[in-house]
Amino acid sequence: MPTFLLRKLPVHVVFLAGMMLFSCNNPKSLTQAEMEAIAHNNNTQLEKCFLAGDAEKLALMYDENAKLSPDGGDFTTGRKAIAAFWKENLAVAKTQAMRTTTLSVSGNADIVYETGTTYSETLYKDSVYKSTVKFVNVWKHQEDGSWKLAVDFWNDPKK
Repeated sequence: MPTFLLRKLPVHVVFLAGMMLFSCNNPKSLTQAEMEAIAHNNNTQLEKCFLAGDAEKLALMYDENAKLSPDGGDFTTGRKAIAAFWKENLAVAKTQAMRTTTLSVSGNADIVYETGTTYSETLYKDSVYKSTVKFVNVWKHQEDGSWKLAVDFWNDPKK
């Protein structure tokens, strides 16, 4: 477009045209299928960690500054504190089955927001407990290309 035409257009028209051009070519967007795959792949890894009772590997699924908010509990902040939380919990309870269902995902190339439910069967002492929780996960894209939990929040769906 010739420069003299740009001078005659109102500033907001030039701005909006630039924004539309930028948003159409924005490399920082993900498709719905890509976001669903990120959630699914990471949830599969989480399930493997729980079934193996591997608190160390589970903690590596979290961002260095992540926040964990278990049902009725206080926030646990940071990967080291989250590792201690899971080590303590997995030492007394053995996950025997786990199934995660994603209900929604949204986000961009930096952050993926996920909601869903997780069903689990856990052996505690001599009894197997079956439970379902609802959750909100926020997956943060890392410099190495991986996705880690920045926020892990869950509670009882009856609440």
